[in-house]
Amino acid sequence: MAKWTGLLLLMLVPAGLCQNCTTDPCVKDCTGCGPGQFIADPEDCHRYYVCDGNGNLQFNDPLYCEHGEVFDITIRECQSGAQCNVCQRKCYYQCAQSPNNLISYFYDCGSYYECDSAGIPGPVQNCPADKPFFDGIDCQADERRCCHCHPYCYDGDQGKYVADPKDCRNYYACFTQGIPSGQGHCSPGEFFETDACSSHATCNTICKNVIDYDGCIDPYTCLETGYFPKCPSKCVPQYYFCPQVSNTYVEAEECPVGYDFHPDLHVCVRTEDCPY
Repeated sequence: MAKWTGLLLLMLVPAGLCQNCTTDPCVKDCTGCGPGQFIADPEDCHRYYVCDGNGNLQFNDPLYCEHGEVFDITIRECQSGAQCNVCQRKCYYQCAQSPNNLISYFYDCGSYYECDSAGIPGPVQNCPADKPFFDGIDCQADERRCCHCHPYCYDGDQGKYVADPKDCRNYYACFTQGIPSGQGHCSPGEFFETDACSSHATCNTICKNVIDYDGCIDPYTCLETGYFPKCPSKCVPQYYFCPQVSNTYVEAEECPVGYDFHPDLHVCVRTEDCPY
């Protein structure tokens, strides 16, 4: 069972009294949950949150499962041997698709559009300073849940190139309005800037260190020094080493054969000793 459980037992309520508490592992919402009831952390399946019974979190920070365990939302407990599933972000870029009339702004995670009754996006709205990142539903404080990491061709961009927001070495050609699919690559030593690749351009990555749908980060920008997992919720041999802060990318390194990089301890351990 999870750490801190002994401190929380007096707060728990029977599950039957809280039928409306979310069972979605990709939603951090305490609406309908009783005091002391657990919900999943959408960003890390080894963590969970505690609800206060009033629709809010009991603690701002998540609690951790024991080493090698995964939080199971169906029984609201940490379990060994459970599968760790990566939550795909629920971001919308067209008014007709959005369930809440809000759509993401492609190149700024602190902004979004509100659609009118005719399905037309209004002026750009900005998130407040204490919750600066839009995640497709609300403005919140976790940058990893941003909805700004897709290239987009606006009306009038036909025949032009737009940047890959996740990799300053790549770009996309625009043929129609919408999310483009044809990716181009700059030559070695060049970065894409404005509308062309150039050896004089600087690397400007709009979306840094995005955890992709496979649970891994590629490319990786060194925002601080140290050793960091390529896949924050998986045991794989690859990891990143950052000797200094830089605005460009580092290549993944690998642990020796028979070892995986422990995403919590940030060291190489024997594969059989890595629980994820």
